[in-house]
Amino acid sequence: MIKIDKGIPAPAVNPKAGRAALYPFAAMVVGDSFAVPGVKVDTMKRAAYHAKKKTGATYQVAAEGLGVRVWRTA
Repeated sequence: MIKIDKGIPAPAVNPKAGRAALYPFAAMVVGDSFAVPGVKVDTMKRAAYHAKKKTGATYQVAAEGLGVRVWRTA
């Protein structure tokens, strides 16, 4: 039989729902850009696609050196 414990509070935040954004898409305004070293263009294009669904903004992604740069275009 499993013992039932009483008086133990539940965690305040779901760890997956409360995690911080990996890239600053939501904080960008038109004309802003950021660079990410060591990331493939296709990976960042996927991230920009999902950010567009959340923010409604559009982004352009291009290779830069050994990483990528992302611009907010609208």
